[in-house]
Amino acid sequence: MRRYSDKEIRRLLRQAAHLQEREAEHEHGEEGGGMTLAELQEVAAEAGIHPRYLQRAAARIDQAGESGLAAALAGTPLTIIVERTVSGQLASEGFEHAVLEIQRAFTGAGNASMVGRTG
Repeated sequence: MRRYSDKEIRRLLRQAAHLQEREAEHEHGEEGGGMTLAELQEVAAEAGIHPRYLQRAAARIDQAGESGLAAALAGTPLTIIVERTVSGQLASEGFEHAVLEIQRAFTGAGNASMVGRTG
């Protein structure tokens, strides 16, 4: 049975994603169905990609979208992204409590997600 190298796996996945994207655009228009960051993190985890790298990639895409006069005058993205990964297990109720405490401590928009098994 043929085994693919890491480089070949990346190439295969990139090509398959590109083919799927082209087909989805043809069938559903430019926007297609889409996935949430949490859904993408689950897929990435199954593919052996740590969620923090997917979060960083998403942050770069989001920052690239920042434009306008304020961003031009500042000469830098206007958003600061802080990311923390907490190892261990936390029940759903504990996660909700932790998110509420974080929201109380910080202002502004944010995104909290759990990766891995829940239950």
